[in-house]
Amino acid sequence: LTFPGDPKLTLVAYGQSRSVVNYMIDNYGVEAMNSLLTNLSEGMTVNESILDSYGLEIDALDSQWRKSIGAGPYKPRENTTITITKNNPVISDSCRSSSLIILMTIMFFAYKGMSRLYYS
Repeated sequence: LTFPGDPKLTLVAYGQSRSVVNYMIDNYGVEAMNSLLTNLSEGMTVNESILDSYGLEIDALDSQWRKSIGAGPYKPRENTTITITKNNPVISDSCRSSSLIILMTIMFFAYKGMSRLYYS
């Protein structure tokens, strides 16, 4: 998993990750975040983990977060092509959800660092 090649977009991705983690903890609590991380560590997919921990599909959670920051609704890119190969399998059936996997991966690291802020 990689961030965009443009360093400026990488910084944006880290900022989005932090924002998503803050939203999830502030609105659903630390217990739900712990459940999500446990589910992921036990091999559940991102979509399964979010549904189990938050009772929402990943797209619904994304929509709630976007609304909370004043962002407009998600608009899929036109003419998007996904190539499926042995070395590049599709993890989810949604391009939107797949792109959020990067955020979910970073959430683990962001959560570990932020827990010091919440509990210091």
